[in-house]
This record gives sequence, C-alpha cells and structure tokens, in this order.
Amino acid sequence: MTRKHTHSLSMILLLLGVAGLAFGQSSLPWAIRVQQGQNLQDLSSGGTINMNADAVGLSTSATLSLTYTGTSTTVNFVSVQYTGALDFSYTSLPDSTTNIEPNVPMGMVITFRASTRDKVYGKLVITYTEGKTNVPITINLGGTAPDFAFSYTPQGGNATQLAPGGLITLPAVAIDATSSASVSIINRGSGTGMVNAISATGEGFQLTGLPLPASTVDAGKELKFTVLYTPKQVDPSLGALAIELVDRKLTFNLTGSGLLAAYAYELVRGGTTSAIVPGQLIAFPDTNANESSSVKVRVRNTGNTPGTVSNISIVGTGYQITDSPIVPLTLKPGDSASVVVAFNPTLSGTVTAKLRIGTDQFDLSGTGMAAAMKYYFQTAGISSEVQNNGTVVFQPVQVGGSTSVRFLLTNTGNLPASVGSISLGSTSTVFTLSELPAFPATIAPAATVSFLITYKPVAAGTSTAQLKVDALTFNLSAPANPPAALPDYRFGSASGAVEPLQQPAVSLALVSPYPFALTGTLTLSFNSEVFVTDPAVQFATGGKIVTFSIPAGQTKAVFQNNDVAIEDVPADHGIAGHAQGKGVPGRLEPDALDVHRHATLGLLFPGLR
Repeated sequence: MTRKHTHSLSMILLLLGVAGLAFGQSSLPWAIRVQQGQNLQDLSSGGTINMNADAVGLSTSATLSLTYTGTSTTVNFVSVQYTGALDFSYTSLPDSTTNIEPNVPMGMVITFRASTRDKVYGKLVITYTEGKTNVPITINLGGTAPDFAFSYTPQGGNATQLAPGGLITLPAVAIDATSSASVSIINRGSGTGMVNAISATGEGFQLTGLPLPASTVDAGKELKFTVLYTPKQVDPSLGALAIELVDRKLTFNLTGSGLLAAYAYELVRGGTTSAIVPGQLIAFPDTNANESSSVKVRVRNTGNTPGTVSNISIVGTGYQITDSPIVPLTLKPGDSASVVVAFNPTLSGTVTAKLRIGTDQFDLSGTGMAAAMKYYFQTAGISSEVQNNGTVVFQPVQVGGSTSVRFLLTNTGNLPASVGSISLGSTSTVFTLSELPAFPATIAPAATVSFLITYKPVAAGTSTAQLKVDALTFNLSAPANPPAALPDYRFGSASGAVEPLQQPAVSLALVSPYPFALTGTLTLSFNSEVFVTDPAVQFATGGKIVTFSIPAGQTKAVFQNNDVAIEDVPADHGIAGHAQGKGVPGRLEPDALDVHRHATLGLLFPGLR
C-alpha cells in the first residue's frame, strides 16, 4: 500500500462540532464510519468529512473506520492516495500483505491543521482488491476555521477597526452620566468560532449585553456587546477589555474622561483680589445707614466643558445686585463674569443675606451704622415702649393732686444720637416737664436720658396734650378723679351790740383740715333797718369783697393783711357777710354796735368758680 502525501500530527484535538457529513449511495461491501469527538456518523464512498479547526493554526482530527462486510476471503488494501490542500494528513492502513478479515474494523486518523481562514478541500482514494479486482473507496475532505476581527463604534460616532492591544476611546461625558461604545466580534473565517469569555477592568467601565459564556459565532456572523463608561472625575480614566478565544486572550485598552463645568470664585474689594469658595462668608465694611458699600464677585469656568449659570440672585434684604450679566449665562472653559453686590443698610446692626450664583451660595454679612432710638415711659415701676404718635398713659389722680411719668430715650444703635428739643405741643396748665437735659443732648450707643412729665389736674375727667421730641409726637392722656368732699366751715366774730364807728372782727375756719390748699372770696352785705343802703359800710381794706386762702392741711382762713374792717355802719343798718370760693380769715368793723350780722361762705378749688 502506498500514499502520496504523509503529514505528521502535532496533536489530536477533540472536535466540538461536525458540519454536514455528506452521505452517498454505494453498493461496496464496506461499513464506513467517521467519529469526530463525541459525534459518530456513517459515511458511504464518495461522501465528505467536514472538519472545523477552532482557529487558524490549530488542528482537529477525525477517525475513519472501515469494516469489510463482504464474503470474499482474499481482500487486501492496495493503496491510499491523497490529493488536495496540505492542511490534511492521515495515518496508514494495513499494507497489501495483510489479509482483511470480514467484520473487523480498521481505522485511520485524519488530521486537519488550518493554515487559512478560507475553506480548503482534499480527497482520499483508498483502493482495495477483492479477488483480482481493484476497487476504489473515495472520501472527500473539507476543512474550515474561524477568523475573528474586531471593531468598535462609539456613541454617536462611526465604526473603527480594532487590532489587539488597540485603544477604545469612550466619548467624554458629564460626571456621573454614562457614555457607551458598541464592540463587534466578527467571524470572517469559513467555520464556526467560539468566544470563551469577555471582561472589563478599570474605574467607571462596565459591560452590558454580554452573551452567555462560551458563545459560538457562525461564519459570517458577529457578536456584539456594549462598553459603558460613567466618570467620577474630570481626569482621564484607563481600563482594559479582555476577550478570551480558544487559542488566545486578547486585550484592548479603554479610556474615557469626564466633562465638568467647574467654577472658581474671586472676591474683588478695593484693589485686593482673593479666592473664595462656595459657602464662605463675604464680609462688607461697616456702612452708615442710607449709604452704600459694594464688592465684586468674579466667577470663572475652570472645567473642560461649557457651563450654564442659570441664576444670580440675592436672598434676603439690605443687599442688591447692581451689576450682573444676563442669565442664563454660558461660560466656556476659561471664561469669566463678574457680579457687583451692594450693601445698603437702613438701620443699625448686623444684616445678613445670601448670594446665589447657579447652584453655589455665599453668605453676606455687614453692619449698618446708625443711631436707633427707642422710647419708653415708666409708671408705677413698669416700663412701656411707645412709638411715634403713640400714647403715654398716666395713672388716675384726684383733682388737686399730682402724678408723674418718667420718659426715657434709649439709643439702641451703634452711633451717637442727638436730641435738639423736648417740649409740650401747646401751653398746658396741667402738664409740666422737669429734669430736661441740656440741648442739644447727645445720647451715646446703649445710653439713656430721661425726664419727668408731671400732671396736676384742676378738673375731673381726662386731660390730653402732645409731647414733642424733635419731629416725633407722643400723645399724653391723664385721667383725673373728682376731689374729696369739702369739710364744713364756721365764722368767728364779736357778739352783742356794736357801737357806731367800731370795727368788729370776723374769722373763717374749716371744721377739719383739707389736704389741698384752698382760696376764696368773702363778700359783705347788710340789711338796713331804714331800708337805705349805706355805701360807708365796707371792709376796712375797702370794698365789700375780700380774698382769703386756707393752706393745705390747715383750717384757718388767711385774709389780706390778716384783717378787714367794716366802717361807718349807721345805727339803723344790719350787716351780712358772704364768703365765696377761695379763702378765709379777716375782720369786719361795723359803724354801730346794735347791727344784725349775717355771714355765709362758699368754697371752690382753683380754676372753678
């Protein structure tokens, strides 16, 4: 037995699949079987053995079994002839000297070592002799192998061929967002190929749409999956994609970067520029009330992508933006814009607010400088604040008595205050001011000046007035209760007959002391027995009316010069004295001793007649 081509075998691999064994019809007395891995199939002369290598450069084998089923006792193999691609090799059958026993299998191993991704062909012709006749058995051979190529298509881009060790660049994307690239494994070969595993490493990289492990890829087909990238930083990230085939493990590099519009801030105050960060306090200089101070805040995009500032605003009072770009504002990398913030206090004290630029925020703080006056009045030890046009209320007091309210001016601001005048709005007989400061009065911060307002009512009811403190007006309201009832009174005078040209004395006294001073008048009248009014009858001081007073807490009336006389009273006249309203003691001096005297007294308070 001869063979045209002999090929050495480097290894025999288990064939995982057999594609299309061809079956032909033959009447030859042979049972032909082919086993590739676990696959066992019958074959007839003229049939084809298709062999698929796992990759170019790898081998696969098939065992060809021949069993003679005839009845001849003289059967021998004559030759084995092979034609075709050099990718096939085989082992020998028994030579021609060996007689073939019926029903005894004889085998040969056919090996295919792929040298190309294209399909190759070969033919085995096994000639045997049965008796004296040579008969050929024909076995056709077909060899295939896969061949993988790689490409990737970035999100929104075009497909790019990819060689082992090549770079897959993921599109740059905003921090915490995700970009992707589709990876294709294309089988350009003639046979089925297998991908054992696919994996990725590197921060921010992950795979999706992966096939099941050990996936097969038919000839002309492709396997696809997706690489995802979610950046956590602006700086580029590096990773690796590994694809394990049957014969090798391929690695591809991964890279991606994050897009971020990052903002840096500067504070420009006067001629000084300093860096500030969101959340930091921007302090303004002390500023007088109703004046203004300002600072400039500059924002710059230090990131690697354009950013949009959608909002620039002040939250709070006392501050305003006096110069600002129109929003929404787009800043390219490196671009900047400025915002001018003014502090406009109207009162004393610390004023806070917040400046918002996009999603960033800064605290604002400044102190308004001003005097801040507050006004109080104290009654019975209790202080009550009163506003401009408010009312100062006095405690009730009886007519003839008095009560006082202390009025306080307190400077709660941080600059001195000046008071130019304090007065009653109109002339008042019942309200008076005392303990006034010298004007203009300066009131230091946290200091207080005060004065007294005294109320002395002369009539029952409520008295009102206005208190003026510079341009401010405070209403005064004071109720007065009626006075206590007056005690009874009595006259004291000489008794018996009064001779002409004599001056009898008369006095007036209260039955009990009265707490308030009293004043009044005593009026003289008389009854004449001759029914003629004599003008000579009068008080010694002249006239028929004299004033008197009774000091507070005493009972005796005090007249003018302490005495009064009634003169030139004829013997035929009677004399009557009438006291009215404000006062008492004195003397009446009649002209005669035999006059009839009569006196009455009425008492009134000052201001009441």
